[in-house]
Amino acid sequence: MRHLLVQYQPQTRDDLINVLALIRPAAASIGNKELFLRRRRGLEPPPPLSAQLEPILGETCGLMIFEDQALLAIQAVTGWPAAEADQLRKAISNGLPADQAADWWQRFVRACRVQGVSREIAEHIWTQLARFNAYSFCKSHAVSYGWLAWEVAWYKAHYPLAFWTAALNNNLGMYPLWLYIEAIKWSNIHLLPPCVNRSDLTFRIDGEGIRVGLGNIRGVPRTILTAIVRERERRGPFSSIRDLCRRVPIGPEALAQLIQAGACDFAGLSREELFLEASLYFRRYDETAIFAGHLEHPPPLLPCINRDPAPATKQSLAEAVRQWETLGFVIEVPLMALFRPCLPSGLADSRALQEPPGTRLTLAGLVAASRITTTTDGKPMQFLTLADEWGLVEVTLFPDICPILASPALGPYLVTGQIEEHLGARTLRAIQRPELCMQCS
Repeated sequence: MRHLLVQYQPQTRDDLINVLALIRPAAASIGNKELFLRRRRGLEPPPPLSAQLEPILGETCGLMIFEDQALLAIQAVTGWPAAEADQLRKAISNGLPADQAADWWQRFVRACRVQGVSREIAEHIWTQLARFNAYSFCKSHAVSYGWLAWEVAWYKAHYPLAFWTAALNNNLGMYPLWLYIEAIKWSNIHLLPPCVNRSDLTFRIDGEGIRVGLGNIRGVPRTILTAIVRERERRGPFSSIRDLCRRVPIGPEALAQLIQAGACDFAGLSREELFLEASLYFRRYDETAIFAGHLEHPPPLLPCINRDPAPATKQSLAEAVRQWETLGFVIEVPLMALFRPCLPSGLADSRALQEPPGTRLTLAGLVAASRITTTTDGKPMQFLTLADEWGLVEVTLFPDICPILASPALGPYLVTGQIEEHLGARTLRAIQRPELCMQCS
């Protein structure tokens, strides 16, 4: 969809409605998406339409992209009532045996002749109908999604904090949550860590940034997080770890996760001091071992790097690893920064896709999405979406060149390929199988 938007360059709501229809299997699988784009860009003239079809197909470059266009086109060229026209549409959608297809074709061409429609036009419509048998949107469906997308795009442009907060709290897209977090960083929006004194259960706007919700902390029961928010609203913020433990029935395991996630940094103590205070509070129980590992040994750096970074860099990477383990995303530094020290030097990055088409390069990225499909001759091919510190790269793995990655890991993967451009959208065509970069020793 992102590439189709680049290729289409929608300027109005109607453009966006067309895009939503073009991405559906019916239009895309029969080549109408490609034809539409070429005709829209003036690379190929649309065919002349008869007077009957102009009102139906004129605004879509002479092509069927909406489900109801099929019904209206049948009615227009045959003069049949809607019920009879819909019988043919449904029969074609369900797949017609050869004998039934021949019978329907004879009935169709006779009706077209009566209406003064040439055999050439009848054959053109029949061909589109015969191939327009996959899932498609009726126009009203596309309109409802198109208007919603248009309004949301307006909010993204004018109220980015509100947009991204809503997007994070309604993470129902095809991408993992960590990629939405990375996109927020690309937009130069400040993310704030979870805090028992400032966070809600979900993401919320906090000043000029977005505060991570307590509900994103892994390993803490929802009942405890809800109790923290309600107690804070009822009696005010917590003053210390001890105050939190006295007012909320929180166990040592849950408290350890809150500390590890940074949700108790309000106390102004170092992470080790927080674990020490928690250990002292629970000293009357035989549970202090939960905190013992945090008192003497900081969490290991992942991936292990074979160089000695500056102390500040090492500290920020360690914090990023803790965030990844407790939240499933990294708040400040780009997620790819955790892996960059392990990668070979001299690699390109996503910004290099602006180089001329045909340029060969090697870059690294984390797998944000993967889709396996087949070529026209039935061979498997794959589309990978990789993310780095600056953006996304779409990688295409064609058969006979690159075996597919059946279950790709997060990565990072090293990919060598050639930049390709098609109607304004750029991809990297892999020339060898992507290589998973293992941790440095």
